[in-house]
Amino acid sequence: MFAPGLVSTKDLDIEAAISPSMEEFYFVRQKKGEKPKSHLLQYKNGRCKESEVERRSGEVFISTDNKTMYLGNKYKDRTASGWTTEKSLRALFEKFPVMRLTASAANTYVFEERKEFDVIRYAKLVVGKREEQKAFDKEINTGK
Repeated sequence: MFAPGLVSTKDLDIEAAISPSMEEFYFVRQKKGEKPKSHLLQYKNGRCKESEVERRSGEVFISTDNKTMYLGNKYKDRTASGWTTEKSLRALFEKFPVMRLTASAANTYVFEERKEFDVIRYAKLVVGKREEQKAFDKEINTGK
């Protein structure tokens, strides 16, 4: 159980993501009979504060440098005043419905397509240029 009463509640708490700084925890809560709502737990001055935040377009992943929030086929940049509006990852990722995208410190993207395809893919950044995405071998993409 994680953060009893804050995150682990009687409601459906899903799609958890913690920032590399360990100061932010994003999740979605759905109460019975209601639409899912995005939440943020922030750790500041020795205390946790929960707030409801704007609903996102995809599952959250925070980059290793804590400066980018990935949201499926979209992303936001961190600024001094918070997060920018959502931006597209462009054509390279628009042909696949992305459920969750993660990024390594080397800026390699790994993402899972939504249920229509059930394939895990990756796309490396080589000399400043994003390579075409490729499916992992069958050793990775075998089960359902």
